Amino acid sequence: MSPSVRGGSRGKERKNGPCVGRSNAIVLLVIETQMHLEAEEQIAEAMAAEQESLSSECRADASRIGRLLAPDFHEFGTSGSEFGYEAAVRVASATDPEGEPIKMENLRGWLIADGIVMLKYTSEFAGRRSNRTSLWRRVASRQWQIFHHQGTLAAA
Repeated sequence: MSPSVRGGSRGKERKNGPCVGRSNAIVLLVIETQMHLEAEEQIAEAMAAEQESLSSECRADASRIGRLLAPDFHEFGTSGSEFGYEAAVRVASATDPEGEPIKMENLRGWLIADGIVMLKYTSEFAGRRSNRTSLWRRVASRQWQIFHHQGTLAAA
């Protein structure tokens, strides 16, 4: 009887020798690393879109801000009001491009699913600080649209 059948194998006749386990671990590590890099790239792209959406120049340009808002966009504003796409474009496009910028701090993001990113940050504008959360959807390669946003007054 061969050692592998008896159960006394020293690894010489096993189907899955010691190198197979290490190979699988390396493959899994490569896949995990690639997924992490793809997640980081998606988060970075959504962050760039969020930063653009807060710039005075973008907000003052109805067509530019309109491209960043999804047709099904919905916002719970810091004021407690709710806005859809049309109202958000109208409010944003009333921005003075030379006016006070919206300041952002502590921006961080999470990949919720492939092509869906959640961002959180604190903004400051006109002396008011707000905690904000945005949900972004990838609609094409390197093209993102925000489909949900919420602002809540921050504690003083």
